[in-house]
Amino acid sequence: MKTFNSKGISTPAILLIVVVIVLAGWLVWWGVDWNSSSNENSNANKNTNSVTNTNIDMSDWTTYENSKYDYRVERPSDWFVFGEDDNVIFSSVENRDIKSPGNEIGIFVESFKSNSVTEWFTEKNSHEIEDYSPENITLDGFPAVKINGAPNISENNIEIYLPKDNILFIIQVIPANSDNAEVFNGLISTFQFIG
Repeated sequence: MKTFNSKGISTPAILLIVVVIVLAGWLVWWGVDWNSSSNENSNANKNTNSVTNTNIDMSDWTTYENSKYDYRVERPSDWFVFGEDDNVIFSSVENRDIKSPGNEIGIFVESFKSNSVTEWFTEKNSHEIEDYSPENITLDGFPAVKINGAPNISENNIEIYLPKDNILFIIQVIPANSDNAEVFNGLISTFQFIG
């Protein structure tokens, strides 16, 4: 025999309603995303780069992929690619010339056996990295260091040092004029490891 309260609702119905409300509250509390896929890699293409502040239109950019070091970036489709694997340069001009190099962004790769970027930088340059106002940033979830005016290159450049798996990725822009800096920020905002 069913038990009814004074309003005509059975006790099991009340318990079911309470359980549903508690379960819904728990799911909301723990932040369940109803639109997410159950795929573990659903965040694989999320941009986790801390350098994303750019005002440049990137709708016509194209993807550059480096299969040796498993990374990709977007670049302006009218820029040219020089080098391969260890030393890649994206240039705004087809005929690179020392006197008039145009705008360039390079991604250089080298072995990294130091304990930190600061230690590597000091060994390599005989300068302290603190002299260049280092900024800690994140690229694709990995900590990196960004400096302005790196030694032995130019006071008008920006470099990012990203260590990963005993490899150091050095991403550099010369010159760091306002147009080139915007392209650099756009490129950096799309940097991703793919392996």
